[in-house]
Amino acid sequence: MDEPTAAERLGLQDWATKAGFGCLLTPPPAPAAAPPIRLRGEVLTVPASTGAVLERFSTDTLRDNVLYKP
Repeated sequence: MDEPTAAERLGLQDWATKAGFGCLLTPPPAPAAAPPIRLRGEVLTVPASTGAVLERFSTDTLRDNVLYKP
C-alpha cells in the first residue's frame, strides 16, 4: 500500500473541489476612489555646502493655495 500524499493527508483535494472554492481565487474588487489629499507648505532646495536657497516652491502660489494629491 502506497503512502498517502501530503494533499491527501490534509484533505486539500476534497476542500479545493467543494462548491465556492473558486471565489477564493478571484481578486477582491478595487477600493472606491478616495478623496484627494490636500497638501500645504513649502519646499526649499538648499545645498549643505553653501546654505544658499537654490529653489523655492510654495503652495501659496497655487490655485486655492493647496497641492492636491490623488
